[in-house]
Amino acid sequence: MKPHRIALIDSYRLVLRGLHATLDPDPDFEIVGEATTAAEGLRLVKEQQPDIVLLAIELPDSNGTVLCRSLAEVCSSTAVVVLTAYLDRTLVDICLRAGARGYLLKDSQDLHLREHLHNVAAGHTALDPRVGDMLVEHYRNSPSPIDALSERERQVTELLGHGLTNRQIGQQLHLSEYTVKGYVARVFEKLATHSRVEAALIAKRHGLVCL
Repeated sequence: MKPHRIALIDSYRLVLRGLHATLDPDPDFEIVGEATTAAEGLRLVKEQQPDIVLLAIELPDSNGTVLCRSLAEVCSSTAVVVLTAYLDRTLVDICLRAGARGYLLKDSQDLHLREHLHNVAAGHTALDPRVGDMLVEHYRNSPSPIDALSERERQVTELLGHGLTNRQIGQQLHLSEYTVKGYVARVFEKLATHSRVEAALIAKRHGLVCL
């Protein structure tokens, strides 16, 4: 099996040397280049088309989250793994939305970097356990949009989740089609959507409809 080709982007030479020391002895990985700025990193990825990029957020010429999105655009097959000192939920969210496939913390006492990279190469996501715990806690404590619905609106949303038309929903709930249309409009407003499909997905995501 060919080694996974890795590019390193970090402004600190000491960090780059540490990554080399970790990855060089492993025949499963081949470091194809390194960069200390966003501009260098973008050129490196365009030229080498690596399998994985280890990317620092702290770069002298650009925010690493911006570079993350650019890397995803120039080489969609490259998986970006953010390696940073910051444990911040907003930053994690920005990086994942920008296309990152992993978020690891530099100060981890047990980084398991090679294991994480193997998982990313296999198509999985790599998260520091503290990041995973933080995300779980956030979503556990975040109110569900379903909670804002009245009992009747929940019933309508559940039937939307099963793909029923307004007429069919009215038949199920013994309501006129006009009345159902009004309920659907209020459901859309409370769920911040204009799509029956998206309303159905929200209902499934929050457990109102079994997947």
